[in-house]
Amino acid sequence: MSNKEKRFGGAIPVLVTPYTEDHDVDPPVIEELSARLARYDCDGLFVAGSTGDMPFLSIDERVDLLRAARKGLPDSVVLYGGIGDFALKDHYVNARRFAEVGVDAAVVMAPIIFFVINQSELYEYFRAIADNSPIPIVLYHHMRVTTPIEPETVLRLADHPNIIGMKETGATVDRTYKMLELLGKRDDFFILQGREAFLEESYRAGTGGCVAALAGPAPEPFVGMDHCWRDGDEEGFKKNLEMVNRLCGLFDIMPADSFSYFTYTLKKMFEYRGWMDNSRVRTEGFNPPAEYDALLKEKLEELNFPKE
Repeated sequence: MSNKEKRFGGAIPVLVTPYTEDHDVDPPVIEELSARLARYDCDGLFVAGSTGDMPFLSIDERVDLLRAARKGLPDSVVLYGGIGDFALKDHYVNARRFAEVGVDAAVVMAPIIFFVINQSELYEYFRAIADNSPIPIVLYHHMRVTTPIEPETVLRLADHPNIIGMKETGATVDRTYKMLELLGKRDDFFILQGREAFLEESYRAGTGGCVAALAGPAPEPFVGMDHCWRDGDEEGFKKNLEMVNRLCGLFDIMPADSFSYFTYTLKKMFEYRGWMDNSRVRTEGFNPPAEYDALLKEKLEELNFPKE
């Protein structure tokens, strides 16, 4: 199936990266999780993003994970892979390697550096990557990156034939509104909401779907919400959205002293559900207290989170 025949957008879970006892990546688990999520009718899957520990993964490890994910997915499900790196030209190599293992779209953030660059520089940065990538590019804005991709820059980049969309994980929903206003009704570029808390406003404003970390261990309400929205089922949309909002309450219990709590919590959800057999993170010095595990289990039970 060609990219032109695939549906970009929709409900896209973000996968965590599983690890072995030696803290090496575990591609067979990624393959199994990918196949499982495809059975829940997700439109795509995002592997090796920030939720998947992108900064901690070598490119060889990412390639192994993406190869495994592609093996587990039907051809109709779009595979997104994070090609972020430090050197600009390394992005070109990464995109080619990802294409070779069946990745459909390369996801690219602004340079992960501590100093700010201007929007003209940022435009040329993304343009160069798109010019040299054999697969389409999806931009990725995150509120914690030093240089934001301003809405006006997104509009300019949307005119590039190899830049097809954007994952928007902003601090407010106002950026989403502004980008949709600037883009108008064009159907060759999509905005995907990356903040679960902003999904209702984003869908009603006209986004093309969502890329959600919580959709990994809990695909049902995200897929259901997206499908109901497309079908014009307002009651079903609200019912699924209510569950999404309840799941978002898990963010409130995570301690703020380590990002590992975020990925660990997601892995505990996978483990609780019976889809993974451990919740190891890459950073071996991370040791959450037993009290946190007990609290998380209590919250999952309150949510009637599925156990299989």
